[in-house]
Amino acid sequence: MKYTPPFYGSAYYPESWPKEKIKEDIALMKEMGMNVARIGEFAWSNMEPKEGKYDFSFMLHVVSELDKEGIATIMGTPTCTPPAWLTQKHPEVMIVNSHGVRETHGARRHACPNNPVYREYTRKIVTNMAQAFKDCDSIIGWQIDNELYNNGNDGRGCCCNVCYGKFLEYLKEKYETLENLNRTWGMYVWSLNYTEWEQIPIPRNNVWHHPSYLTEWMLFQARSYKEYCDFQADILHEYLPEDVPVGTDMMPFLGLDYEDMNEKLDVVQFNYYRFTPNLWDIALWADYMYNVLDKPFWITETATCWGGGVACTWHNDENLCIANTMLPVILGSNANLYWLWRNHFAGQELMHGSVVNSHGRPMHIANEVKHIASSLRKLEDMINNTYPKRSEIAMHISHHAWTLYMFQPMVNGFDYYNAFTGDVFKPLMESQLRSSVISEGMDLSKYKVVITSFVPHIERKELNKRILEWVKEGGTWIAGPMTDIRTYVANKYMAKPFGMLEDVTGTRLAFTLPGGRKYTAVSDSGEVLEFKENANSFDAYEADESTKVLYKYREGYLKDYAAITETKVGKGRIILLGSMPAPESFAGFIKAIAQEEGINPFDASGNVVVQIRKNTETDEDEYLACVEVTNMEGYITAIFDCVDVIDGSTYKKGERIIMAPFSFRVLRKI
Repeated sequence: MKYTPPFYGSAYYPESWPKEKIKEDIALMKEMGMNVARIGEFAWSNMEPKEGKYDFSFMLHVVSELDKEGIATIMGTPTCTPPAWLTQKHPEVMIVNSHGVRETHGARRHACPNNPVYREYTRKIVTNMAQAFKDCDSIIGWQIDNELYNNGNDGRGCCCNVCYGKFLEYLKEKYETLENLNRTWGMYVWSLNYTEWEQIPIPRNNVWHHPSYLTEWMLFQARSYKEYCDFQADILHEYLPEDVPVGTDMMPFLGLDYEDMNEKLDVVQFNYYRFTPNLWDIALWADYMYNVLDKPFWITETATCWGGGVACTWHNDENLCIANTMLPVILGSNANLYWLWRNHFAGQELMHGSVVNSHGRPMHIANEVKHIASSLRKLEDMINNTYPKRSEIAMHISHHAWTLYMFQPMVNGFDYYNAFTGDVFKPLMESQLRSSVISEGMDLSKYKVVITSFVPHIERKELNKRILEWVKEGGTWIAGPMTDIRTYVANKYMAKPFGMLEDVTGTRLAFTLPGGRKYTAVSDSGEVLEFKENANSFDAYEADESTKVLYKYREGYLKDYAAITETKVGKGRIILLGSMPAPESFAGFIKAIAQEEGINPFDASGNVVVQIRKNTETDEDEYLACVEVTNMEGYITAIFDCVDVIDGSTYKKGERIIMAPFSFRVLRKI
């Protein structure tokens, strides 16, 4: 390929500006140290101003001008924004909400992914684009659409006749008979059972619909966007050179099943916006994005300074742009782009932060952008010849769980994403036991410890069978709370509280209490464990002789019941959590288990994200990279004699190295 990583740039919308601005913009990009621009994603009306009249001359000119100055291009398909001539001629392509109101022209992400008319127009524009740009050797990759997402404008996706009909066909194929559907969903509650397929209603958002129906409906919506993405990927792969990767920029996190979305894609692309105090979230996202395809990913959007639409969000701290950009770099990205290059002069997002303002003047973060660019040039070896060393601890995250909890949170105040990030991921990260984030279908063999918390259904992609075999081979599985307690369609298991956990652990669930009280548990040695008080539940376990009770509750109805148990299964063990420990207690509990497995925390302050990078040829540790994420001073301890790739400072093994607020370091072994 003509251009090689690292790629650093921004989203660029030259179609919104006078043509004479192009050279000015490109000169500024070069001055800023950028080497890639992402274009085309909203430019359908520019490339097909009238139906069937394709004109790619402007975009070809932009690609050529960028290339002349050593700047590569990521090309986007524009199917997020159908032109007015299309929506006027075919209003039926627009999304219909759950109350039957059809979207009108004037926004974006408002066309139905299942509509056959829209599919045909999509086929034509994508095919013609692929044919027009396939020989442009400065195009380093393609982005399908923009932020495919299934929620719609009222939380139900698209409820048009096409989607409804396709959903019914899916149900008929899956369940075969209405009796089977009624029994599986549990529709005899409240006489909700159907006697004809057409009685299944549109899931209006002001009706208290059955959670099984809503879960099935929204999972169908997610699959519809996957099919739409696959449809475009097949076209692009037919025409593009094999070495030009195709992806789709994904946001919001968990909005779709990213494992499924990327089955036919070549590069994971992700958009995110995070600021103080939640910058550490990026570590979670980046770790997962690398694991989706097990190779470097692209950050296709993030902010230089602030977000916003017709109003700015807030003024960010000095050097946040540096920490925000460098964090995914050390964790495995090899392309990082901002949204956006030049601040819009009009439209729904004219107040969003950018690299230069509407008048072409560099923003206040210009020096930070230049520093990042010069640093990335020094990091070419790390980015291109090493890979992130994976943790031996993994934790499951699930789009299916996210969807299920949307309609059945189970406990007042429970939010799946916040529970996963705040109760599971962050405590371990701050204890320097940062874990690998995986979803249900991913390989388990590289890990010694796997944590599966808040995943109600574990039969997808046969996770239940695969993880049991992994345990038998020596793995330690920490399951719960709120795990293995629901069917695919969000119902309880009828015969027992768990799908399999009682059967394989010799632990019996006596009863469950909701949160709202403070509980503690104690081990045989007298060690006390505190549990979260709110947005939590408490399982009271009874253990047979095959199971070891690690902790017993000390208060109230729960007193003397087992809170955490351990069962040997084959060469491994299953540790069952009856409730979610408070963050500090959880971190200490997992740290003890990790040490039993020979896994030790890194010696660094909790506000520093640390990543070891291994040489792709020798598989030896070669770099120690880290970013401070809280805007406070921190430290790391050198694990080998090393030199700072950016400033040339040298350090001895075991030496404590101070991290300034929002700083980063990349240390190469010497």
